[in-house]
Amino acid sequence: MRLTKPAGSRTWSVVVTSESGKEHTIDLGVSSRDEALDLVNKSKVEELEKAAKVTRLTSDVVSLIVADKNTTIREAAKQYCDWMEKTNRSQRTRVNAAEILDCWARVVGDKPIASVTEDDINRFVNPANDPLKRGTRQLRLGAIHGVMNFCLHERILIRDISRNVRVNLRVIDHESKETTHKSVMDEDEVEFLIAKAAGNPEPPSLTPGFFKAAIIIARDMALRLGDVCNLEWDCVDFATKTLTVWTSKGGSRIELPMTRRVISVIAGIKNKHKKYMFPVEREIANDTKKRAMLSVYFSRFFESSGVDGYSFHSLRATYATTMANQGYTMEQIAEALGHKSTNVTKVYVRNPGAAKVENR
Repeated sequence: MRLTKPAGSRTWSVVVTSESGKEHTIDLGVSSRDEALDLVNKSKVEELEKAAKVTRLTSDVVSLIVADKNTTIREAAKQYCDWMEKTNRSQRTRVNAAEILDCWARVVGDKPIASVTEDDINRFVNPANDPLKRGTRQLRLGAIHGVMNFCLHERILIRDISRNVRVNLRVIDHESKETTHKSVMDEDEVEFLIAKAAGNPEPPSLTPGFFKAAIIIARDMALRLGDVCNLEWDCVDFATKTLTVWTSKGGSRIELPMTRRVISVIAGIKNKHKKYMFPVEREIANDTKKRAMLSVYFSRFFESSGVDGYSFHSLRATYATTMANQGYTMEQIAEALGHKSTNVTKVYVRNPGAAKVENR
């Protein structure tokens, strides 16, 4: 047995000799010699040499031997979420995936992910006698797709069986299949909330004036609450009157013209933090245990103001619906909201048919 890196190859291989004396070169799929040695030291090569004596070493056989068969669902989920953090996936995406995969491990048992069956996935995604909505089922399946695809690339798995599982629409009633549209405010309701926020003090843990500023920025710039909290002074260009943001969800770059009231409210922020507009709220928004507080604060504020049935996210839907009523295309609205798919954008528009059809 010997390690080698063939000319022109980016990855290391191991050469094993069969009983007949024939050499087999096996691509270990790693670019680092240390990683290659680590595979060898885990006795995988010994298994390869034994296999070489009795069978032809196909890529499936090699993968089966080299794969880590002992990683449990929760261990795989931890590695997957760590990887998502390193690759700058949004905090909400990571937290949602972790919660879903932990729930899956509780349902089927924290078994090695390599031993998971299609039935283990199907009974979690399509549970019997459970009125889960289509969207919830799709989120569950999406999280499992994500972790299994990650494990496939990390050689923890040799195949992704989750691709054979589908959301069973036949067991879901019509109401649960339909996508619920976001609640959209009337402009009078928005103006009322802005006036109310100007006269009401925020909870003690928040910056004075934050409610009013956040409502105006969200309504006129279509920003999520988390993106408002993470705004930096460098996002603002007063010369061109534009606001540029890299969204925390999806990592989309949006650049929009600021309205007069957005310019006014930003210019009036008293905080002198050299980088962030709302440093106190930013700290809360980026704390997984506290971030839900902000949404709760706003929902309570809306309710106490007599504007029931809305959340902070309704301001984003109000922006999208206004664009549609002004004759913008769904593609233009999606770009303004930072959506990669217009199918997502349609959920934010009260009457999706109001948007112009793009000329092709």
